[in-house]
Amino acid sequence: MVREIKRLVDAGAATTLVEGLDLEDAASRQNMAGLSAEDIAARRVEVQRRGGKQSRG
Repeated sequence: MVREIKRLVDAGAATTLVEGLDLEDAASRQNMAGLSAEDIAARRVEVQRRGGKQSRG
């Protein structure tokens, strides 16, 4: 994932702002295409669980 982010930053830096935003949009859509509603719900539950543990100390 880090390599993909670096590739995206490098590609975006070599273009205009609009083209860079288009690259970011395409990468985001590609990343989200592999997720189901169930995947997102499961991640949300985990984030909430971690947040609850952190707030309680």
